[in-house]
Amino acid sequence: MNLDIYTNKSKEAIQSAQQLMSQNHNPQLEQIHLLVALLEQEDGLIPQLLKKMDVTLESFRAAARAELQKLPGVSGSVSLDQVQADSSVISALNAAEDQAKAMKDEYVSVEHLLLG
Repeated sequence: MNLDIYTNKSKEAIQSAQQLMSQNHNPQLEQIHLLVALLEQEDGLIPQLLKKMDVTLESFRAAARAELQKLPGVSGSVSLDQVQADSSVISALNAAEDQAKAMKDEYVSVEHLLLG
């Protein structure tokens, strides 16, 4: 994964996902961390898109957060220096990069992350 080809908002979402993982004491980064991070982005494109689709954003966020709470946790703190990503996250990030290429976009943006 080459973060140089990710937009600032995409990088922020990935960093937020890592922070969620750490705050919840989860042993590895999962797709649900990334989804929650995308849903909670200030002035983010994903919440705007969902609103245009008449999705009740607060209910969707609550459901995603509930799934996040179901993940196993570890005792002690989880270091952001040693983030372990689940294979599904790596696949999703690779798919997001492929989506960007297919759409002839130079950078991987949040919509690519959602599609990935």
